[in-house]
Formats: sequence, C-alpha cells, structure tokens
Amino acid sequence: MSFYPGQHVICINDDWSGDGFDLSELAGIDLPKKGLVYTVEHTEPPLTGVQFIVYLEEFSLPEVTISTEDGEISGIPGFGADHFRPLDETRLDIFRAHLAPSPKQKERA
Repeated sequence: MSFYPGQHVICINDDWSGDGFDLSELAGIDLPKKGLVYTVEHTEPPLTGVQFIVYLEEFSLPEVTISTEDGEISGIPGFGADHFRPLDETRLDIFRAHLAPSPKQKERA
C-alpha cells in the first residue's frame, strides 16, 4: 500500500508494541489512536522489517536509539504503514457536504 504527503489516513491498529521498537515506551508521548484520522507528512523505506514507515503531520517524535541484530540505529521513529488505511477523499467530501449548513441555516445566521 502506498501513501503520499497530504493524504488522509485512518488508524486501524494502535498496538505499537510489535514493530521492532515499542513506541509506547516513549513516556509522555501521544500516539495515533485507532479510529482517528491523520495526515501523511512523508514515508520512508523500512530500516528493519518489511513495512514502510509513515510520518504524520500531527506527531513529532523525539530521536531515539534502538539496538538491532546489526547494531544500534538512531533516528526519529515513524509508524508502521500497516497500522493505517487511506481514506477515500470522495467519501469524505460527501460526508463534509452532509455536515455543511443548509441554505436555510445560512439565511438564519
């Protein structure tokens, strides 16, 4: 699955303990929550494992150092792409139209 900057995605899995680095160990850091919508900032190929890493506009994580079989890796952790699904912008536009005030509501304002 590919993601691109500016794309809206929904978090479908907020268990961050099994991605090679347990993000939940970052004390005081909010992490994406299942069911909420986020915006892709950019993606990067994986350093370990097979899934791409997604960076979100809504989160700025601190740089960390993790130990792997190949030694230590330092960097800013992202989120595993398999935790997210892209949102269909067409469906979002339909939803937004339902939330918009009707012409009668605009006249009353």
